[in-house]
Amino acid sequence: MEIAIVGVAAGESGEDGVCRDAKIAMGAGPDPLRARQAEEVLRGHVIDETLARQAGEVAGGEAEADHGYAASAWYRRDMAMCWCARIVERRHRGRRTDEEGAN
Repeated sequence: MEIAIVGVAAGESGEDGVCRDAKIAMGAGPDPLRARQAEEVLRGHVIDETLARQAGEVAGGEAEADHGYAASAWYRRDMAMCWCARIVERRHRGRRTDEEGAN
């Protein structure tokens, strides 16, 4: 049986490069959860690599990671932090590229 160690999904919307709304969901333990504090880090700001990293750090702190046979709680929190930062930055970069192509 395959079991995911960490799962992260993110979406954001905005105008002129400014994030108006963000949603981050993750699973690093028994139940999925929203990273609401990390979402707040993004709202009202232009997302760049530094801000995405900050949101990832906050999300890692929000992760309700447990110690399982596949990975330690520390590793799960660290991976939630890393993947959240990557996904937020890539998601924003992709949306920005789509907007530029539409103009």
